Amino acid sequence: MTRLSRISKFIRLVRVVRMTKMLRICKDRKRISDRTEDAVKLDENVKRMLMFLVVILFVNHILACLWVFASKFDADNNWVINKVEKSPSELGTAELYLMSFYFVSTTVTTVGYGDMAPANSIERVFSIIMLFVGVMCFASLSGSLTSMITQNDNQQASLKQKMQTLAHIRKNYRLDSELVN
Repeated sequence: MTRLSRISKFIRLVRVVRMTKMLRICKDRKRISDRTEDAVKLDENVKRMLMFLVVILFVNHILACLWVFASKFDADNNWVINKVEKSPSELGTAELYLMSFYFVSTTVTTVGYGDMAPANSIERVFSIIMLFVGVMCFASLSGSLTSMITQNDNQQASLKQKMQTLAHIRKNYRLDSELVN
């Protein structure tokens, strides 16, 4: 019986490793971005934010799946049993995924309401990893937002300077306002 359990856990681990192939999608984001750009004309900053949102949702999805997987390591003591007093196999897949996605989202965003918590060492280590992933994601988000705002401010300042130069040329050379506008 324990051998079957180990084989089952090994198969699950292989599935998780295969899921990492989905990370290749992130490498193809330029191709995806080009196709999206052809379909919908969006500002470059909006596209950056949407792509960042997609990446965050994808990372949360992967972490939520791994969080469910972590609950399978200790069938007697895990976050599912502590939360709903049922084993993971007794819950529906959608309910289990939703609970997992909720926990991952609150952990990654460092909100952590405290209504769900890791119950064993594997889950605690995984929670620590999730916290670091969350900190990196939101530091990257803050940097991207700052970059976009700075870039927009620089463009606005450049436009204002060009408009002032045009106004100065118009005034010095007494050009007709219809010619300048």
